[in-house]
Amino acid sequence: MSSAVAAAAAGWSIGLPNNETGLFLNLDNLVGVTDSAGFGKYQFETLLYQTGTAQILKCLDIRTNTSVAIKVARRDLSALAAQEYGTLARLQGCERIVQLVDVFEYLGHVCVVLELVGTCLHDVSRNFKGTCGLSFDAFRRISKELLLALDSVHAQGTIHADVKPGNVCLNSSGSTVKLIDFGNAMDLCNVSLYFDRFEVQTTRYRAPEVVFGVKIGAEIDIWSTALTLLELYIGQPLFTANNPLELVEQWADFFGWFDCKPFMEGKYADRLPWGNQNDAKLRHPPRRSLSEAPGRANKSIIPNYEGDTISTGGSTGGLRRRSFPASWVTFNGTNTVSIAGMGLAMESENLNPNRSKTGLLSSQKEESRERNVIRERIKLLSLNHGGGLARTDSALDLFARMLSFDPLHRIKASEALQHDFFACLNEK
Repeated sequence: MSSAVAAAAAGWSIGLPNNETGLFLNLDNLVGVTDSAGFGKYQFETLLYQTGTAQILKCLDIRTNTSVAIKVARRDLSALAAQEYGTLARLQGCERIVQLVDVFEYLGHVCVVLELVGTCLHDVSRNFKGTCGLSFDAFRRISKELLLALDSVHAQGTIHADVKPGNVCLNSSGSTVKLIDFGNAMDLCNVSLYFDRFEVQTTRYRAPEVVFGVKIGAEIDIWSTALTLLELYIGQPLFTANNPLELVEQWADFFGWFDCKPFMEGKYADRLPWGNQNDAKLRHPPRRSLSEAPGRANKSIIPNYEGDTISTGGSTGGLRRRSFPASWVTFNGTNTVSIAGMGLAMESENLNPNRSKTGLLSSQKEESRERNVIRERIKLLSLNHGGGLARTDSALDLFARMLSFDPLHRIKASEALQHDFFACLNEK
């Protein structure tokens, strides 16, 4: 490891050269480089893409005559780049993780050299527009490949923390997945260090425990993996939110119901849709169809309903006041309200920590209810996009378990790999 990379890993700042004042590398500086330790070993070909944190270049390794990708970190993010290098070094040998080739420092930038991978799932989903060009068997194989990648990461005590279609790539034959971009990855034993600093995960793929600010673990990767795979299946994102409040609103529109109790003590509990300490559950009625809601600034694959609405109380600020079709809501008294949907009548409950458990559903029944609701939403979604998932009970069950709002109920990668959905692949 170069002195610059070692310094960044230790948390020290790297001196900035006088001839380079921008945060990103000036690619003109790569022309005619002859140093033997850094870019002199690589022939720059093209800029593949640029993010807010790095430039990804396609280069030719002159020594081996093979193409590689070089991730050039922004100069003020050298410590994060060194951290990513350390994570990848620890994960080397995992077949479905992008392979590390080299690392060096150039003009104050940490440059991580990686194997050049194939098409990402973002492009695959857009090209195939859902399952119009991607067979259900191929979707099943890709799902298993991604879960195998996650299982190997989690087995090493690491959370990827940014699983999304752009960070999952296929090889040229489409038979193997490569998980890339470990810039946000963290050790399971160090997750508390991130709690007060920033929120992890790209917003639209963010797990509930991250949004509401409770303890996080490897379960956040399972949530974002489910959304990634469903996006591959339908050809567009399930959610399109640009901030956490929009995301919670879109969850409410799509899922219709989820248990808020695990998040009531979270750092961002004020993002809960009702913000009412007398109600432990989000009571939003399941929509009647899965058409896009007209007039939304940020459309997602959410159902729409029509009809008169009434408000159920609570704060009037932000998302805390919900409106429901009047025909779906029955008031039973001061503190209770029943909402008809999917054959369920749900009542509000008091969140007093000293309350008696009499009359409350057991955790197992809550988990079953939540899973049934999610199954129905995914089933309706699938019917609009080929119906493969809707006709496969094991697929509905797997994705319902992956999208459990309570992380304690969410299935682990190792458990998902043993699910009946992959039985036909495991027999081969």
